[in-house]
Amino acid sequence: MRAIPLDLSVKCLTVALLLGAPAIVSCGASRATQEDAGASAPGDGGSGGTSGDDNASSKGAGGSLHPCSDTSNDPFNCGACATVCGTVALASGQPDPTTIAVDATTVYWTNLGATLGDGAILKMPIAGGNPTTLVSGQMAASAIAVDGTSLYYLDPLVTGTVRKVPLEGGDPVVLASDQFGAHSIAVDATSVYWANTREEASGELNGTIMKVPLGGGTPTMLASDQAGPDSVAVDATSVYWANSGTTIFEGAVMKVPLAGGTPIALATGQYGVNKIAVSATSVYWTGTSGGADTPTLTTMPLGGGPPTRLFSGANGADIAVDANSVYWVSYSSIGGDLMKMPLAGGTATSLASGLQLQNIAISARNVYWIQPGAVGKVMSLGGKTCGGGVCGECQDGSCL
Repeated sequence: MRAIPLDLSVKCLTVALLLGAPAIVSCGASRATQEDAGASAPGDGGSGGTSGDDNASSKGAGGSLHPCSDTSNDPFNCGACATVCGTVALASGQPDPTTIAVDATTVYWTNLGATLGDGAILKMPIAGGNPTTLVSGQMAASAIAVDGTSLYYLDPLVTGTVRKVPLEGGDPVVLASDQFGAHSIAVDATSVYWANTREEASGELNGTIMKVPLGGGTPTMLASDQAGPDSVAVDATSVYWANSGTTIFEGAVMKVPLAGGTPIALATGQYGVNKIAVSATSVYWTGTSGGADTPTLTTMPLGGGPPTRLFSGANGADIAVDANSVYWVSYSSIGGDLMKMPLAGGTATSLASGLQLQNIAISARNVYWIQPGAVGKVMSLGGKTCGGGVCGECQDGSCL
Protein backbone atom coordinates (compact mmCIF):
# COMPACT_ATOMS: atom_id res chain seq x y z
CA MET A 1 0.00 0.00 0.00
CA ARG A 2 1.26 3.47 -0.83
CA ALA A 3 2.54 5.31 2.22
CA ILE A 4 0.43 8.29 3.19
CA PRO A 5 2.59 10.86 4.98
CA LEU A 6 1.47 12.87 7.96
CA ASP A 7 -0.12 16.01 6.60
CA LEU A 8 1.26 18.96 8.53
CA SER A 9 0.21 21.51 5.97
CA VAL A 10 -2.70 22.75 8.07
CA LYS A 11 -1.86 26.15 9.48
CA CYS A 12 -2.12 26.49 13.22
CA LEU A 13 -5.24 28.40 14.07
CA THR A 14 -6.55 29.69 17.33
CA VAL A 15 -10.25 29.59 17.95
CA ALA A 16 -11.67 32.17 20.32
CA LEU A 17 -14.27 30.16 22.12
CA LEU A 18 -17.33 32.23 21.37
CA LEU A 19 -20.09 29.68 21.21
CA GLY A 20 -22.00 29.61 17.99
CA ALA A 21 -19.70 32.04 16.12
CA PRO A 22 -16.04 31.24 16.90
CA ALA A 23 -13.58 33.86 15.77
CA ILE A 24 -10.53 32.45 14.01
CA VAL A 25 -7.25 34.33 14.15
CA SER A 26 -3.57 33.54 13.73
CA CYS A 27 -1.88 31.48 16.41
CA GLY A 28 -0.66 33.68 19.24
CA ALA A 29 -2.79 36.68 18.27
CA SER A 30 -5.16 38.35 20.68
CA ARG A 31 -8.16 36.30 21.70
CA ALA A 32 -11.57 37.65 20.76
CA THR A 33 -13.74 38.83 23.62
CA GLN A 34 -15.85 36.00 25.00
CA GLU A 35 -19.45 36.52 25.97
CA ASP A 36 -21.72 34.31 27.95
CA ALA A 37 -24.37 32.97 25.59
CA GLY A 38 -26.65 32.47 28.57
CA ALA A 39 -28.98 29.61 29.35
CA SER A 40 -32.10 29.05 27.34
CA ALA A 41 -35.41 28.62 29.09
CA PRO A 42 -35.90 25.31 30.90
CA GLY A 43 -37.55 22.64 28.80
CA ASP A 44 -39.16 19.37 29.63
CA GLY A 45 -35.91 17.44 29.00
CA GLY A 46 -37.93 14.61 27.47
CA SER A 47 -39.64 12.44 30.04
CA GLY A 48 -39.46 14.40 33.27
CA GLY A 49 -36.41 16.49 32.30
CA THR A 50 -34.69 19.29 34.18
CA SER A 51 -32.52 22.05 32.80
CA GLY A 52 -28.79 22.24 33.45
CA ASP A 53 -26.46 25.17 32.65
CA ASP A 54 -27.72 24.96 29.09
CA ASN A 55 -25.57 26.42 26.30
CA ALA A 56 -23.24 28.44 28.53
CA SER A 57 -20.21 29.52 26.51
CA SER A 58 -16.57 29.01 27.41
CA LYS A 59 -15.29 31.87 29.52
CA GLY A 60 -12.15 32.73 31.45
CA ALA A 61 -8.64 31.31 31.34
CA GLY A 62 -9.49 27.85 30.15
CA GLY A 63 -12.12 27.38 32.84
CA SER A 64 -12.31 23.96 34.49
CA LEU A 65 -11.83 22.25 31.12
CA HIS A 66 -8.21 23.19 30.39
CA PRO A 67 -6.60 25.40 33.05
CA CYS A 68 -4.32 27.96 31.47
CA SER A 69 -0.86 27.35 32.90
CA ASP A 70 1.41 27.10 29.85
CA THR A 71 0.46 28.99 26.69
CA SER A 72 3.70 27.94 24.97
CA ASN A 73 2.96 24.21 24.83
CA ASP A 74 -0.77 23.57 25.17
CA PRO A 75 -3.02 23.29 22.09
CA PHE A 76 -6.04 24.33 24.18
CA ASN A 77 -4.22 27.47 25.38
CA CYS A 78 -2.16 28.22 22.29
CA GLY A 79 -0.32 31.53 22.64
CA ALA A 80 -3.18 32.82 24.79
CA CYS A 81 -5.59 31.35 27.28
CA ALA A 82 -8.65 29.50 25.99
CA THR A 83 -7.53 29.36 22.36
CA VAL A 84 -7.27 26.13 20.39
CA CYS A 85 -4.26 25.13 18.32
CA GLY A 86 -5.79 23.97 15.07
CA THR A 87 -6.45 20.55 13.58
CA VAL A 88 -4.29 18.22 11.53
CA ALA A 89 -4.92 15.49 8.95
CA LEU A 90 -3.24 12.28 10.10
CA ALA A 91 -4.16 10.44 6.91
CA SER A 92 -5.40 11.99 3.67
CA GLY A 93 -6.71 10.49 0.44
CA GLN A 94 -8.82 7.85 2.17
CA PRO A 95 -11.56 6.32 -0.06
CA ASP A 96 -14.83 6.99 1.78
CA PRO A 97 -13.72 6.57 5.44
CA THR A 98 -16.60 5.86 7.81
CA THR A 99 -15.82 4.79 11.39
CA ILE A 100 -12.94 5.27 13.83
CA ALA A 101 -11.58 3.85 17.09
CA VAL A 102 -8.46 4.53 19.16
CA ASP A 103 -6.42 2.94 21.91
CA ALA A 104 -3.38 4.19 23.84
CA THR A 105 -1.03 4.03 20.86
CA THR A 106 -2.99 3.61 17.64
CA VAL A 107 -5.90 5.01 15.68
CA TYR A 108 -8.00 2.61 13.57
CA TRP A 109 -10.56 3.33 10.86
CA THR A 110 -12.61 1.78 8.08
CA ASN A 111 -12.75 2.75 4.41
CA LEU A 112 -15.72 1.71 2.29
CA GLY A 113 -13.51 1.94 -0.77
CA ALA A 114 -14.16 3.26 -4.25
CA THR A 115 -16.11 0.18 -5.32
CA LEU A 116 -18.13 -2.51 -3.55
CA GLY A 117 -15.80 -5.14 -2.12
CA ASP A 118 -12.87 -2.73 -1.96
CA GLY A 119 -13.34 -1.83 1.71
CA ALA A 120 -10.50 -1.97 4.22
CA ILE A 121 -9.58 -1.46 7.87
CA LEU A 122 -6.41 0.51 8.54
CA LYS A 123 -4.36 1.69 11.49
CA MET A 124 -1.57 4.15 12.22
CA PRO A 125 0.25 5.49 15.29
CA ILE A 126 -1.55 8.32 17.08
CA ALA A 127 1.61 10.40 16.62
CA GLY A 128 1.25 10.06 12.85
CA GLY A 129 3.12 8.00 10.30
CA ASN A 130 2.22 5.60 7.54
CA PRO A 131 -1.14 3.78 7.59
CA THR A 132 -1.05 -0.02 7.73
CA THR A 133 -3.83 -2.17 6.28
CA LEU A 134 -5.22 -4.73 8.74
CA VAL A 135 -7.97 -6.12 6.50
CA SER A 136 -8.76 -5.56 2.82
CA GLY A 137 -11.34 -6.78 0.32
CA GLN A 138 -14.28 -5.99 2.61
CA MET A 139 -17.84 -5.43 1.39
CA ALA A 140 -18.81 -2.80 3.97
CA ALA A 141 -16.66 -3.04 7.09
CA SER A 142 -18.09 -0.70 9.70
CA ALA A 143 -18.70 -0.17 13.42
CA ILE A 144 -15.30 -1.05 14.88
CA ALA A 145 -14.21 -1.59 18.50
CA VAL A 146 -10.86 -2.63 19.98
CA ASP A 147 -9.54 -4.33 23.09
CA GLY A 148 -5.98 -5.25 24.06
CA THR A 149 -5.57 -7.95 21.42
CA SER A 150 -8.12 -7.60 18.62
CA LEU A 151 -10.22 -5.29 16.50
CA TYR A 152 -13.89 -6.25 16.15
CA TYR A 153 -16.07 -5.10 13.27
CA LEU A 154 -19.38 -5.57 11.52
CA ASP A 155 -20.25 -6.11 7.87
CA PRO A 156 -23.98 -5.40 7.58
CA LEU A 157 -24.38 -6.31 3.91
CA VAL A 158 -26.22 -9.43 2.72
CA THR A 159 -26.90 -11.39 5.95
CA GLY A 160 -24.51 -9.49 8.21
CA THR A 161 -21.43 -10.78 10.02
CA VAL A 162 -19.45 -10.01 13.16
CA ARG A 163 -15.70 -10.50 12.79
CA LYS A 164 -12.42 -9.91 14.59
CA VAL A 165 -8.81 -9.53 13.47
CA PRO A 166 -5.60 -9.35 15.55
CA LEU A 167 -4.33 -5.82 16.14
CA GLU A 168 -1.06 -6.81 14.47
CA GLY A 169 -2.89 -8.14 11.43
CA GLY A 170 -3.86 -11.61 10.23
CA ASP A 171 -6.86 -13.46 8.93
CA PRO A 172 -10.29 -12.24 10.10
CA VAL A 173 -12.36 -14.67 12.17
CA VAL A 174 -16.15 -14.80 11.85
CA LEU A 175 -17.75 -14.65 15.31
CA ALA A 176 -21.38 -14.53 14.18
CA SER A 177 -23.27 -14.55 10.89
CA ASP A 178 -26.87 -14.06 9.73
CA GLN A 179 -27.12 -10.81 11.69
CA PHE A 180 -29.55 -8.73 9.67
CA GLY A 181 -28.80 -5.02 9.59
CA ALA A 182 -25.94 -5.38 12.09
CA HIS A 183 -24.51 -2.03 13.18
CA SER A 184 -22.99 -0.33 16.23
CA ILE A 185 -20.58 -2.45 18.25
CA ALA A 186 -19.11 -2.55 21.76
CA VAL A 187 -16.75 -4.92 23.54
CA ASP A 188 -15.88 -5.85 27.12
CA ALA A 189 -13.62 -8.48 28.68
CA THR A 190 -15.83 -11.42 27.67
CA SER A 191 -18.17 -10.51 24.81
CA VAL A 192 -18.93 -8.47 21.73
CA TYR A 193 -22.27 -6.60 21.63
CA TRP A 194 -24.14 -5.11 18.69
CA ALA A 195 -27.55 -4.01 17.40
CA ASN A 196 -29.54 -5.52 14.54
CA THR A 197 -32.09 -3.28 12.89
CA ARG A 198 -34.29 -6.27 12.12
CA GLU A 199 -34.56 -9.78 13.52
CA GLU A 200 -35.17 -11.63 10.27
CA ALA A 201 -34.56 -11.21 6.58
CA SER A 202 -38.21 -10.17 6.14
CA GLY A 203 -37.16 -6.54 6.49
CA GLU A 204 -39.54 -5.84 9.37
CA LEU A 205 -38.14 -3.31 11.84
CA ASN A 206 -37.99 -5.72 14.76
CA GLY A 207 -34.61 -4.75 16.17
CA THR A 208 -32.52 -6.81 18.55
CA ILE A 209 -29.54 -6.39 20.87
CA MET A 210 -27.09 -9.26 20.57
CA LYS A 211 -23.87 -10.58 22.10
CA VAL A 212 -21.36 -13.35 21.36
CA PRO A 213 -18.25 -14.52 23.27
CA LEU A 214 -14.94 -12.98 22.16
CA GLY A 215 -13.86 -16.38 20.89
CA GLY A 216 -17.08 -16.96 18.97
CA GLY A 217 -19.97 -19.33 19.61
CA THR A 218 -23.73 -19.09 19.64
CA PRO A 219 -25.02 -15.50 19.68
CA THR A 220 -27.36 -14.54 22.52
CA MET A 221 -30.32 -12.23 22.04
CA LEU A 222 -30.45 -9.77 24.95
CA ALA A 223 -33.44 -7.74 23.78
CA SER A 224 -35.98 -7.96 20.95
CA ASP A 225 -38.82 -5.89 19.51
CA GLN A 226 -36.71 -2.72 19.62
CA ALA A 227 -37.70 0.23 17.41
CA GLY A 228 -34.59 1.26 15.51
CA PRO A 229 -31.82 0.27 17.98
CA ASP A 230 -28.44 1.96 17.53
CA SER A 231 -25.37 3.22 19.39
CA VAL A 232 -24.55 0.32 21.71
CA ALA A 233 -22.48 0.96 24.85
CA VAL A 234 -21.49 -1.30 27.72
CA ASP A 235 -20.28 -1.05 31.31
CA ALA A 236 -19.61 -3.60 34.07
CA THR A 237 -23.29 -4.48 34.57
CA SER A 238 -25.40 -3.48 31.56
CA VAL A 239 -25.71 -2.90 27.84
CA TYR A 240 -27.14 0.46 26.77
CA TRP A 241 -28.54 1.59 23.44
CA ALA A 242 -30.68 4.22 21.76
CA ASN A 243 -33.98 3.50 20.02
CA SER A 244 -34.84 6.01 17.31
CA GLY A 245 -38.51 5.03 17.48
CA THR A 246 -41.09 4.93 14.73
CA THR A 247 -41.39 8.74 14.77
CA ILE A 248 -38.93 11.46 15.76
CA PHE A 249 -40.86 12.05 18.99
CA GLU A 250 -40.53 8.43 20.20
CA GLY A 251 -36.82 8.12 20.88
CA ALA A 252 -35.76 6.11 23.93
CA VAL A 253 -32.62 5.28 25.89
CA MET A 254 -32.58 1.65 26.99
CA LYS A 255 -30.54 -0.81 29.04
CA VAL A 256 -30.52 -4.52 29.82
CA PRO A 257 -28.30 -6.62 32.15
CA LEU A 258 -25.24 -8.19 30.52
CA ALA A 259 -26.70 -11.64 31.20
CA GLY A 260 -30.04 -10.68 29.67
CA GLY A 261 -33.41 -10.01 31.21
CA THR A 262 -36.17 -7.46 30.84
CA PRO A 263 -35.05 -4.30 28.99
CA ILE A 264 -35.43 -1.11 31.01
CA ALA A 265 -36.42 2.20 29.42
CA LEU A 266 -34.31 4.85 31.11
CA ALA A 267 -35.83 7.69 29.09
CA THR A 268 -38.74 7.74 26.64
CA GLY A 269 -40.40 10.39 24.50
CA GLN A 270 -37.00 11.80 23.50
CA TYR A 271 -36.81 13.98 20.41
CA GLY A 272 -34.68 12.40 17.70
CA VAL A 273 -32.22 10.35 19.79
CA ASN A 274 -29.01 9.80 17.80
CA LYS A 275 -26.03 8.48 19.78
CA ILE A 276 -25.24 7.57 23.40
CA ALA A 277 -22.17 7.27 25.62
CA VAL A 278 -21.78 6.00 29.17
CA SER A 279 -19.61 7.28 32.02
CA ALA A 280 -19.10 5.68 35.44
CA THR A 281 -22.33 7.24 36.74
CA SER A 282 -24.41 8.56 33.86
CA VAL A 283 -25.62 8.01 30.31
CA TYR A 284 -25.40 10.85 27.77
CA TRP A 285 -27.13 11.16 24.41
CA THR A 286 -27.42 13.50 21.47
CA GLY A 287 -30.57 14.31 19.56
CA THR A 288 -31.91 16.09 16.51
CA SER A 289 -32.76 19.74 17.04
CA GLY A 290 -36.38 20.78 16.81
CA GLY A 291 -35.53 24.42 17.55
CA ALA A 292 -33.67 26.52 20.08
CA ASP A 293 -35.47 24.94 23.02
CA THR A 294 -35.03 21.32 21.94
CA PRO A 295 -32.35 19.45 23.97
CA THR A 296 -29.57 18.06 21.78
CA LEU A 297 -27.28 16.89 24.60
CA THR A 298 -28.97 15.21 27.55
CA THR A 299 -27.84 13.13 30.52
CA MET A 300 -29.34 11.08 33.34
CA PRO A 301 -28.07 8.67 36.03
CA LEU A 302 -27.43 5.07 34.99
CA GLY A 303 -29.95 3.92 37.56
CA GLY A 304 -32.68 6.16 36.20
CA GLY A 305 -34.11 9.53 37.12
CA PRO A 306 -35.15 12.71 35.33
CA PRO A 307 -33.10 13.60 32.24
CA THR A 308 -31.12 16.84 32.44
CA ARG A 309 -30.70 19.02 29.38
CA LEU A 310 -27.10 20.16 28.87
CA PHE A 311 -27.16 21.76 25.42
CA SER A 312 -29.81 22.85 22.92
CA GLY A 313 -30.44 24.28 19.50
CA ALA A 314 -28.13 22.40 17.11
CA ASN A 315 -28.31 18.87 15.76
CA GLY A 316 -26.31 16.52 17.95
CA ALA A 317 -24.45 13.68 16.25
CA ASP A 318 -21.67 11.40 17.53
CA ILE A 319 -20.66 11.45 21.21
CA ALA A 320 -17.87 10.15 23.48
CA VAL A 321 -16.88 10.51 27.13
CA ASP A 322 -13.71 10.26 29.18
CA ALA A 323 -13.20 10.47 32.95
CA ASN A 324 -13.89 14.21 33.06
CA SER A 325 -15.71 15.40 29.96
CA VAL A 326 -18.31 14.66 27.33
CA TYR A 327 -17.46 15.37 23.68
CA TRP A 328 -19.99 15.60 20.88
CA VAL A 329 -20.55 16.78 17.34
CA SER A 330 -23.00 19.64 16.95
CA TYR A 331 -24.22 20.52 13.45
CA SER A 332 -25.61 23.86 12.30
CA SER A 333 -26.08 25.55 8.93
CA ILE A 334 -22.36 26.46 8.77
CA GLY A 335 -21.00 22.96 9.45
CA GLY A 336 -20.02 20.81 12.38
CA ASP A 337 -18.56 21.89 15.71
CA LEU A 338 -16.53 19.58 17.93
CA MET A 339 -17.83 20.39 21.41
CA LYS A 340 -16.72 19.59 24.96
CA MET A 341 -18.34 20.00 28.37
CA PRO A 342 -17.63 18.74 31.91
CA LEU A 343 -19.53 15.54 32.71
CA ALA A 344 -21.54 17.35 35.36
CA GLY A 345 -22.60 20.01 32.86
CA GLY A 346 -21.79 23.70 32.77
CA THR A 347 -19.63 25.47 30.21
CA ALA A 348 -19.68 24.21 26.62
CA THR A 349 -16.45 24.70 24.69
CA SER A 350 -16.13 24.66 20.90
CA LEU A 351 -12.84 22.86 20.22
CA ALA A 352 -13.05 23.23 16.45
CA SER A 353 -15.77 24.61 14.20
CA GLY A 354 -17.06 24.72 10.63
CA LEU A 355 -15.88 21.17 9.96
CA GLN A 356 -17.05 18.10 8.13
CA LEU A 357 -16.75 15.42 10.76
CA GLN A 358 -18.33 12.19 11.92
CA ASN A 359 -17.59 9.32 14.30
CA ILE A 360 -15.33 10.84 16.94
CA ALA A 361 -12.98 8.85 19.17
CA ILE A 362 -10.93 10.00 22.15
CA SER A 363 -7.69 8.90 23.76
CA ALA A 364 -6.20 10.18 26.99
CA ARG A 365 -4.54 13.04 25.14
CA ASN A 366 -6.42 13.82 21.94
CA VAL A 367 -9.64 13.72 19.90
CA TYR A 368 -9.89 12.01 16.50
CA TRP A 369 -12.57 11.96 13.81
CA ILE A 370 -13.40 11.07 10.24
CA GLN A 371 -13.70 13.77 7.59
CA PRO A 372 -16.08 11.97 5.22
CA GLY A 373 -16.10 11.96 1.44
CA ALA A 374 -14.99 10.03 -1.60
CA VAL A 375 -11.51 11.33 -0.76
CA GLY A 376 -11.70 11.64 3.01
CA LYS A 377 -9.32 12.16 5.89
CA VAL A 378 -8.56 10.95 9.39
CA MET A 379 -8.23 14.04 11.56
CA SER A 380 -7.13 14.96 15.05
CA LEU A 381 -7.48 17.94 17.31
CA GLY A 382 -4.26 19.65 18.32
CA GLY A 383 -1.71 17.62 16.43
CA LYS A 384 0.77 20.43 17.01
CA THR A 385 2.38 22.05 20.01
CA CYS A 386 2.81 25.76 20.52
CA GLY A 387 6.19 27.33 21.11
CA GLY A 388 6.31 31.05 21.82
CA GLY A 389 2.96 31.51 20.10
CA VAL A 390 4.14 29.72 16.94
CA CYS A 391 2.97 26.16 16.42
CA GLY A 392 5.44 23.47 15.49
CA GLU A 393 5.19 19.72 15.03
CA CYS A 394 3.95 17.63 17.92
CA GLN A 395 6.97 16.27 19.75
CA ASP A 396 5.57 13.17 21.42
CA GLY A 397 2.24 12.45 19.75
CA SER A 398 0.32 13.39 22.90
CA CYS A 399 -0.91 16.83 22.02
CA LEU A 400 -3.52 17.54 24.64
